Amino acid sequence: MQDSNNTRTIPVWNRESVQNKIDKINRRCERFGWTPVAVVWGDTRETFYKDPHTGTKTYYRVIDVTIDTPRVGFDGWRFIATLDSMGGKNIMSAMPGEVIPAQYRTAESKCDHCGTIRHRNNTYVLAHEDGTYTQVGSSCINDFLNGHNALAYASMQEGIGELFATMENVDPDDLTGEGGPRVSLGMDLCTYMTMVATVIRVDGWLSKGRAYELGMFGHSTAETAIDLMQPKIRQAMSAEQKAKYSHDETDRTKAKDVIAWLRSEHFNPDKRSLSDYEWNLSTVAGEEYVSWKHTGLAASAFACYDRYRTVQAEIKQDERASDYVGNVKERLTLSLTVDIKRNIETDFGMSVFYIMHDADGNKFICFYSGSTFDAEENDTIKIKGTVKKHEIDRNGIKQTVLTRISEVK
Repeated sequence: MQDSNNTRTIPVWNRESVQNKIDKINRRCERFGWTPVAVVWGDTRETFYKDPHTGTKTYYRVIDVTIDTPRVGFDGWRFIATLDSMGGKNIMSAMPGEVIPAQYRTAESKCDHCGTIRHRNNTYVLAHEDGTYTQVGSSCINDFLNGHNALAYASMQEGIGELFATMENVDPDDLTGEGGPRVSLGMDLCTYMTMVATVIRVDGWLSKGRAYELGMFGHSTAETAIDLMQPKIRQAMSAEQKAKYSHDETDRTKAKDVIAWLRSEHFNPDKRSLSDYEWNLSTVAGEEYVSWKHTGLAASAFACYDRYRTVQAEIKQDERASDYVGNVKERLTLSLTVDIKRNIETDFGMSVFYIMHDADGNKFICFYSGSTFDAEENDTIKIKGTVKKHEIDRNGIKQTVLTRISEVK
């Protein structure tokens, strides 16, 4: 047996959950006589998350945790990954400290032990000390490894893999959170993504980690979208609530845009190197339905897409010569085109963040929390606004910050 050391930095609100999972894993280790998982907690410290759209810093506390995970060898073999088959592509869960060979991203649902190719929920990838790899189905794992409680050990390793997946979510955006009931089937991908777009438009994005921090258990964006799609829950909603979360054409368009982006050449592994997160996103988007256990992953695509579009807008802005407009406290009448529109959660409630430009290429930004102004991306509108300040954005571009904006009819 050998141990692999793994240190992660996690939000302090995840500590209890991580410790509970380790305790559960160690109960299994004790039952089978395996070396238990050891955990060492470090000191807490303050860090911050910088919003890529607004530059606003959100401060929170994190803690380092070091975990020694036992690796049990079975006749020279060890577990390195679990593959969740998605019809030609696989969602990959690597064991801590292991690297999954790229060919298993698209490996068939095949058991190398019995040679059978058939639908399986999970298969396991094992590595031998001589450098070879094999893929084995759960029904054959005990036979392949001559007993040794191999299936129980594989299940324990899955638990460790899930534990590390949770721990890797460091910032408040929590992009890889899971939500939803654990059942075998899922729901139509486009329908679900449309509901996610609606929830984001109404409430803004709320990750599972942030919801946990606020004590809003079960109310992350992904979980709220799932709840709103349940017939019994919708029946219990008031007419006002139903109207509030009724999706419109902009929600459907946004969902289709995100799915199309995930299926585009941007996620072609032959064109650029993809992270496992990007690979998993594109794999989920490649199906017509999303399983319940992957709804959190699918919902996180909106935040990823927004970041991508913000970067693209900034690239376009780089091609325009932006200068400051007006004087501080001056009231201006402007014709502006909306580049980016985002719902932002602030300490004072929901606000809409706009990035706009005028005919001369000058960049403007503003926050709006009223109800009489509702421009969409690519709209050109005439507004009145007061110059709050002039500043340089993170890319060195001059921008004029507006406040007290109103549309000129």
